[in-house]
Amino acid sequence: MSTPKGSPTPWSYLFIRLLFKFVLKIFYGTIVVENADLIPPRGTPWLTAKATQFGRKNFTSWLIESAGTVPLMRRKDAPDGTVDNSHAMKYLVEDNPELLAPVNYDEIRTLTAKMHQQISSGTLDAPSWRLIRIAKLAARMYAPLGTTMSLGDYVRVVRTFLEAFKAAEQPKADPTSDGEAPPSEQVTLEDRKILQLGNDLKEYQDQLSRWGIKDDRIRRPLPRPVILYRIFVRLIWSLFLIALSIPGLILWLPVYITTFIAVHQYKRTGPVWDTYDEIAQYKLTYGLVSYVCVYFTALLATLPVAFLTAILVPAGMWMSLRWTEDAVAAFRAFMSLSRLLRVGKPALEGMRERRADLHARVMALAVGTLGLPEEPETYFAETGGVEKGRVRGRWASKAKYFSVRRRRKRDWNETLRLYDQVDYPGEEY
Repeated sequence: MSTPKGSPTPWSYLFIRLLFKFVLKIFYGTIVVENADLIPPRGTPWLTAKATQFGRKNFTSWLIESAGTVPLMRRKDAPDGTVDNSHAMKYLVEDNPELLAPVNYDEIRTLTAKMHQQISSGTLDAPSWRLIRIAKLAARMYAPLGTTMSLGDYVRVVRTFLEAFKAAEQPKADPTSDGEAPPSEQVTLEDRKILQLGNDLKEYQDQLSRWGIKDDRIRRPLPRPVILYRIFVRLIWSLFLIALSIPGLILWLPVYITTFIAVHQYKRTGPVWDTYDEIAQYKLTYGLVSYVCVYFTALLATLPVAFLTAILVPAGMWMSLRWTEDAVAAFRAFMSLSRLLRVGKPALEGMRERRADLHARVMALAVGTLGLPEEPETYFAETGGVEKGRVRGRWASKAKYFSVRRRRKRDWNETLRLYDQVDYPGEEY
């Protein structure tokens, strides 16, 4: 039996692909594709989306349908909890002819299990936000702020700690009790140590959250005069960059308002946990459309010198984003240093002793039990290459300031928020 040929690529699929490439280049300094050799050189360009996104009278739904996207039904969307996605399976036969009739459901289960394994290898999957929280803290202690590592390495390190905490909490099967959970005395000593470490990490992070500071402020103590000097410098620098970026931010204002209204209206269509992916799509499409409107409006308003406006408007809007990014980073540092002064020297010294104990236990778990490298800062600096997304050296930092690929962030968790995201929703979410 010959393998079916691929279907023609819809124009809207090419448009969506170009759109995503453009947005990724704008908002991310470095994009790393791992295991690219596993991607077939040619295949059918099928997108998938949940079935509830189809049949709506809006631009996003029309674009999804015109791109030939395959709808997938979910059990939670069906009244009786049963779904039939057999119609979607036919689009997998090009690269998986074993799924052709007669259907062998074992082959389907094998394929979906493989897909689940590949997706899980690059994601953080946990039964609670608490485990995510302590795993990220353990990873930051193991590979502290400033460690030169790729995003893939960072995710794998966090996932390694996460799996260890998950395994320690899961009941171990006892062969003599028909798979029932063993009594507490049968829990291994190593599991008890990991569980206690997780509890201590949680309490440590809770205290940092109450103070409003990051672990790195405890790891690297600063003298009081240095803190005062840095507070002054960070505040002045932040105000200067904000003032510098105001003209560009005025041009961005219609884009922000349009996107905010569109997302706010869409959030009212369903629970928050079920609208995250559509929110991202709305931000993408409405943001792009409103930006194009702002651009051409600026050209029309400055028609005699439109040839200059065509270059200055996007350049000014771009640099305003970069200056705003640096201003937010400086203001974050200003607020963190201010809180550090309020904590007081005795409390900070106690936290440093507490952190030293936690760090030693985290390293013992990472190196002795999980098999992670003993010197992460050296190891990760020597692995990989330009994909790390870091600016190296003073000259490179100055020369690449105006580069569209330039990023100043030192932490993969750092964003334009004025706070560090270390607290997560309650367990009910």
